[in-house]
Amino acid sequence: QADPRCFIASAAYGSPLSRHVDIFRWARDRFLMATKIGRSFVEFYYTHSEPLANTIREHKSLQYLFRGLLFVPAVGLYTLREGIAHPLLALLCFLGLGGAVYGLRRRFL
Repeated sequence: QADPRCFIASAAYGSPLSRHVDIFRWARDRFLMATKIGRSFVEFYYTHSEPLANTIREHKSLQYLFRGLLFVPAVGLYTLREGIAHPLLALLCFLGLGGAVYGLRRRFL
């Protein structure tokens, strides 16, 4: 069974059942978990993102901010899932998201 965690997207969209969160889980399971580097990224994400997600849940303004930050990766991953985009797009989306998570975590936590 796939790992249901997706801390930041779940906090931003208000529920782990959101269709937006499902797109990120799909990309994680399909692309990131398929490689050693991807698995390392996922491990980094799980190690560092839960405290940030808790902060996002507590502040409505941060939920809106993160929905905006996640918009481009979500659209890119959606097009990838539907067979419209190239897999390199998923890697770029997650690398950018990882950098944003790390930078915001250092700033707010």
